[in-house]
Amino acid sequence: MGTIQISCTLSPRDRIVAASILDWVQQRTSKRSAWKKVSSLATAFGFRRLTQVRRQRITAALLEVGLVLEPSLEALSTQDTVRLHQVNGMMVGGDDSAPTLSDRLPSQIITWDATNMGDADGAGEWLRCLKATVAGDRQFIWEGSSPRGIVGVVTYAGPMRNLGVHEGWGQFESFPGPVSRDRLLACPATAYRFGNPGIRALQGTAIRLTETEAEAIVSLLGGLSPTEIPWEEPDGSNQAIPWVRSNGLPAEKFAEDEIHRNQRIWRRLGLTRQPLQQVTWPQVGRVDLVCGNTVIEVKKAVTLDNGPAQLERYLGYLAKKLGVGPDGVRGILVQKHPWASPALQERLAASDYHLELWSLDQNSEKEWQVEWVFGS
Repeated sequence: MGTIQISCTLSPRDRIVAASILDWVQQRTSKRSAWKKVSSLATAFGFRRLTQVRRQRITAALLEVGLVLEPSLEALSTQDTVRLHQVNGMMVGGDDSAPTLSDRLPSQIITWDATNMGDADGAGEWLRCLKATVAGDRQFIWEGSSPRGIVGVVTYAGPMRNLGVHEGWGQFESFPGPVSRDRLLACPATAYRFGNPGIRALQGTAIRLTETEAEAIVSLLGGLSPTEIPWEEPDGSNQAIPWVRSNGLPAEKFAEDEIHRNQRIWRRLGLTRQPLQQVTWPQVGRVDLVCGNTVIEVKKAVTLDNGPAQLERYLGYLAKKLGVGPDGVRGILVQKHPWASPALQERLAASDYHLELWSLDQNSEKEWQVEWVFGS
């Protein structure tokens, strides 16, 4: 392979992120693991939009650590998936390593809360499902706290665990046009399931759909395209990090609620009053918690590409709103476990903003405990 040269100025953070992605590629055990969504790469490097210069920065940073992207980022949209391989010619995965898709008719449905609803990037997460779930099974998602109805689908990779409830390794993909309850009630094939008393079964645990019900939902959607099976495999840390998931709500929602309502916790975080919860800001999205010049974002696990860039985007908006510089706002990331990798510590320290990492978990008496992990 010939030498590729790209003229572009890289920041220390660019190099930190690129090194982390190289580690991710080298640790893959699955052939599918050499692929990554373009939007995930952009987020990892702290970019909300991908301009031509930013595409060049990502390409140059990855090339510096020995990774080449195929095809070129210039030819891809943020929703496309790009292949990573090493410059020395040793391919990570073979030609058959494209993301695996499932076109299976969804066989189950579950209720999720509207908060913290967002598409994954192929990495996967533990999500509630039926005990008999196998690789390629798909599950409709009912947004229980809004009138939107069926809003997306989860595709499962196969690994299962039981922590009091059955969970499978899967990823969520939203529908551009949800199927409302009114439409489901108007359809003879789904009227019983989504009317009374059928709707009462959707209380947080997965329930099985009949083939007729599932086909009717797909018809109301106008068809259902194949969806990606998550290509990253669960490891020990993945299995350890989630908070207990009750009533079908995302794990982060419980921790967020506790920070909001528990004075002992929000005072421990250095807040002088109760934070506002689920604040929507124009252009930047919905913030978990805000108090004065402080933004709090809750994650099951904070990583290089899951948390810091999102929090920085919120802080940028808040700083502009308050008329202050980067040092005039404070960002707090909250996760379950009280540790941070050296690469994550470097990423937080290199930020233009004041970023802190805290842990929040329940002890043996089910009391919530919050502890400082990293940051000044």
